[in-house]
Amino acid sequence: MAEAIDGQGLNGVTGQAALTTLARASLADTIDLLWSVAMDEADAAGASALAALAVQAMVRAERDLTWDAAGGDDEQLLEWLLQTPSSDRVSGVPAVERFGSARQPEERKAAWRLHEAVSRIAFSAARGSSTAARALWRESWHARGSIFLGDVLTYLRQREQSGPDGPIAAKIGRALAEGARLRTTDDPALVVVAHSMGGNIVYDLLSHLRPELECDVLVTVGSQVGVFAELGLLPAVSAPADPKADRVPALANVGSWINVYDPNDPLAFVTAKIFAGSEDFAYSTGRGLRSSHSAYLRRPSFHHRLAERLRDCPMPTTAAVLPQE
Repeated sequence: MAEAIDGQGLNGVTGQAALTTLARASLADTIDLLWSVAMDEADAAGASALAALAVQAMVRAERDLTWDAAGGDDEQLLEWLLQTPSSDRVSGVPAVERFGSARQPEERKAAWRLHEAVSRIAFSAARGSSTAARALWRESWHARGSIFLGDVLTYLRQREQSGPDGPIAAKIGRALAEGARLRTTDDPALVVVAHSMGGNIVYDLLSHLRPELECDVLVTVGSQVGVFAELGLLPAVSAPADPKADRVPALANVGSWINVYDPNDPLAFVTAKIFAGSEDFAYSTGRGLRSSHSAYLRRPSFHHRLAERLRDCPMPTTAAVLPQE
């Protein structure tokens, strides 16, 4: 949180004014910061309730591009974000009029998480980044890098020894097959979102270990598929005769491939310069080198923008019949 506050230039802002200060410049950034803090340690039900409220808040921010902060504080801004007039309600998302007791239990818990987040942001901003940053950065980047390297080596050893039957490959393969089986006529598209090492594993499965599987859209986020290809770690990828001009052929079992990276993320790499059929999109998480890699999926604006990109992708109109496991 300290790094996010520092990135928005809010250090030293006192009282209930950190969010209102940011809202004058960007409501989307305000929502990202608030919901990212509220998501800390939320369980699946709490995260789902927060996500539903985030959809409403993003629609509010999109339709009301500015917020009149005169006389309002951070708590009033939060309530304003969650007030959705009946004419503006999002299909399938319960409307939230006020922080009243009429809400469902999970919605009330989500609202109080957001209240708490307002207080935490105000406290951290007023104190400045030094103390908060030390707490945030207890786990060094060196330790995180070591864990990531261990994950890579574990997966590669399992693939070498067991191929598609390795514990990791088998688990992800079952999940992809299950996703395909769950497609219906009303919901015929299979969109796979794979973060970090997950992107490398999914590409390896679709291109080499389990090519009978398929998806309509592959979304890799903060991933290293391009680096794996250039290091020769993907058996289905051959070294190009001319790296400047040649591209790895697009996978026939993947409809569209969206690759998202934060320029500040040291573990995120582009793919379009290596793979045909892949499209790169830069996205700023608002975080620095230490925490950008884990910030993508916690920010409402990421999901909002991804939804817009998915609308541009060709999607099936009926569910295909895929091989069963």
